[in-house]
Amino acid sequence: MDFSCDYTVYMLPALRLLATKDQRLKTKGFTLIEMLVVIAIISILIGIGINTFTIAQKKARDVRRKADIRAIQTALEAYATDHSGQYPGASADCGGGASHRINDSLSALVDGGYIIKIPEDPFYPNNIDCISRDNRVGSQDDIYGYDYVLNPAKDKYALIARLENGQDKDIDAAGNPKCSSVVSGACIGDRLYIVVGP
Repeated sequence: MDFSCDYTVYMLPALRLLATKDQRLKTKGFTLIEMLVVIAIISILIGIGINTFTIAQKKARDVRRKADIRAIQTALEAYATDHSGQYPGASADCGGGASHRINDSLSALVDGGYIIKIPEDPFYPNNIDCISRDNRVGSQDDIYGYDYVLNPAKDKYALIARLENGQDKDIDAAGNPKCSSVVSGACIGDRLYIVVGP
């Protein structure tokens, strides 16, 4: 009896099984090109997401700046009601006699209980003051904080905040006439949100 033929017959299915396993391994993986394409697509999506998130953060900080200015305005109006229409005087001049450091100037609002705390800019929490004055002489363009402008009679004021979003609908033009009605040339700068009272 010749077993060589039978032995080969038994080996063929095993060889076929090995061949299909190799083929399956080759078809399961990704090629380098496919991996690079996927990585490129993911990178583009991450870049778009980060940009959108950054814009949303800027808009959120600007919304807070506007709310802070309105809160200060409400406290100023309450103070003026109790003090014969006079607003708190400015104690720390930024130069030129028009613009004043908001924390020093409005401490009377906190002392009188009109506001719990003078709001601070969300980007620079230590209230970098005199933003419109500093920008006038061409210093840093991206100084954020709140500014308080009071006329000599202390019966008109302007509150100023620099916004990050240059496309905001509430941005006032540089040298805005609203602010100039309080003190001439007080509001110099770009991306300024200005509230004038009364």
